Amino acid sequence: MKLPQATRIVATLGPATNGEAVLLRLVQAGVDVFRFNMSHGTHEEHTVLMARARAAAARVGKPVGILVDLQGPKARTACNEGGGLVPMPRGSEVRLVFTGGRPAPTMRSVPGRLVLALPDLSRELRAGDPVLFDDGRLAVTILGREGHTLRAKVTRGGQLKEHAGVNLPGRVCALTVPTPKDRKDAAFAVRQGADFVAISFVQTAEDIVRVRRLLGPQPPLIIAKLEKPAALADLDRILDVTDGVMVARGDLGVELSLEQVPLWQKEILRRARTRGVFTITATEMLQSMVTSPVPTRAEVSDAANAILDGTDAVMLSAETASGRYPVEAVKVLARVAGEADRPWLSRSAAEIGADAARGEVGTDDPLDAIARTAVELAVRIGAQRIGAFTMTGRTARLLSRCRPPVPVLALTPSEETRRRLTLHWNTRSLLLPITRSVDDMMRRGIEVMREHREVRRGDTLVLTAGSAGMPAATNILRIVRVGE
Repeated sequence: MKLPQATRIVATLGPATNGEAVLLRLVQAGVDVFRFNMSHGTHEEHTVLMARARAAAARVGKPVGILVDLQGPKARTACNEGGGLVPMPRGSEVRLVFTGGRPAPTMRSVPGRLVLALPDLSRELRAGDPVLFDDGRLAVTILGREGHTLRAKVTRGGQLKEHAGVNLPGRVCALTVPTPKDRKDAAFAVRQGADFVAISFVQTAEDIVRVRRLLGPQPPLIIAKLEKPAALADLDRILDVTDGVMVARGDLGVELSLEQVPLWQKEILRRARTRGVFTITATEMLQSMVTSPVPTRAEVSDAANAILDGTDAVMLSAETASGRYPVEAVKVLARVAGEADRPWLSRSAAEIGADAARGEVGTDDPLDAIARTAVELAVRIGAQRIGAFTMTGRTARLLSRCRPPVPVLALTPSEETRRRLTLHWNTRSLLLPITRSVDDMMRRGIEVMREHREVRRGDTLVLTAGSAGMPAATNILRIVRVGE
């Protein structure tokens, strides 16, 4: 009868988790979605791993989503002369040279001249603009332009490695989303039946619109990765066109000053929930567990606070992709989520109603009103479950948005819908064939719940439904007591 943690867990797959046995253990430990990072690996390798991941989910009897994370226009430096490190003494002056965004094997970085594998941004960057390298470990400030070359002063010195990441904080630059590689990877995601596609380095809402068109008439759900200050400036418009967002604190923490990230995390999660957009909080969640079997106290507090802030899901990256303790990391995160969920799961009907009064949830959409009413009603009468009969998953998503302390059970004829609900808080799903009438649908739905030991005799349920077999037609709300 007891559900797993209400907060969902996303695990990135990689060399440490590409075997069938470890994938099975990850699902059993609490993974809801597997992330495939298209910055690494080939399509052939990802195809094999996706098949293994789906097989593991099938063995456990649990829907597990597939998230394909597009690389995006990741800016990097070119090769270094001789392949070694290029010294960048603090206070020295360097020239920045652009390759035009194409590989340029004859152009190499040397002391005093750094080659950036980027489009020519010499007219977009201005004196005083910062340019960061290697996740902010090194930094320069633009002094001025000389033709297509930029003069810059080193403000944070060190040794520059080859292919180091480049960040341009606070500047909307000519970095096209999607890139040619993204287009190929997006087509691959559609062919593979991925449930979610994450777009890296989003700057404006138009980036989301372009990718949505690329994905075709029935696209996977789109997740906008918020990594750049430009995206924060356009946040409301991005939330209007995306299905979900990821608080990608890695690059965001490079492009913003670090102390701004926690407040932006809270603000993103708040605004996303207001618009009914699901959320993932990511990056270094349990980073020490890459090499240690236990996390730090600070990491546990960080993960718990993301959940208290209202994230739908938390994500592991290197911890499960290349770490020594991938299964242990998932188990730790599941235990942390189980505790951090408690304040949400103990909310009263009055507190839920207050959310709507403050404008935190709710629109003029009648379906939204039914969802809020169902949650408040379930809490007031002490219901054990909220059953949502749904074709597309929309009703279940709106119920989840209300942060229901009563678990939501989505009953749907679609396996695709089941997988697409794996990122929604306190929501599970069961497969229910299409029936001829609403009464038959509800009767059979309760039978399915009992077969899966989700309910038992004497339980009280709040059920939402519409005309049987018709999407977007929820207009029924019932209270049912489970009998013999």
